[in-house]
Amino acid sequence: MQPHDTPEPVIHIVDDNDAIRDSLTELLGSVGLQTATYSTSRDFLDSCRPDQPGCIILDLRLPGMDGLEL
Repeated sequence: MQPHDTPEPVIHIVDDNDAIRDSLTELLGSVGLQTATYSTSRDFLDSCRPDQPGCIILDLRLPGMDGLEL
């Protein structure tokens, strides 16, 4: 990546349900969108790159730190 190139946007999927994460990944990937999945809020926070553009699909009812806290 060149210094002034923008990183590819990523759709972050945060959900404790494996089937939901898998389904959304398959759906979004079928139209060429890059995804990253996390089963907990902490996993997302530990892996998130603030310099990378994107958005979050977030389950509000997560174990530990819920979606509203995140």
